[in-house]
Amino acid sequence: MLLNRHRVKKPVIEEIQAPETVQEVPVIDYEAMTKAEIIEALEKAEIEHDARQKKESLIELLKAGK
Repeated sequence: MLLNRHRVKKPVIEEIQAPETVQEVPVIDYEAMTKAEIIEALEKAEIEHDARQKKESLIELLKAGK
């Protein structure tokens, strides 16, 4: 009985899994987008905006919302 208490346990070897592949985030060129495309992207992301704003302001809203 005492022998069972002092038995050395076998080390647990876990399988090493390959790291998950990281999906690359597409780089968006906001400057190349038209104002209409930016407004469409804002509406798709459900971000409130004023379409009368300058393109640069709309781009900032879109960047902040993502």
